[in-house]
Amino acid sequence: MESVKRTGVARWPLQKGEKLGPKIQERFSKIGRNPYLVRSFFRPLYF
Repeated sequence: MESVKRTGVARWPLQKGEKLGPKIQERFSKIGRNPYLVRSFFRPLYF
């Protein structure tokens, strides 16, 4: 989860003429291809 916060779309401003939607879709696609990262969303924060 922390990885998404540190490397997410909000970290970099949009360039002129760039759309937010495609950037978000690309980011979700990358997350979806990483099973470890997807599982981390459902783990408790503290063990």
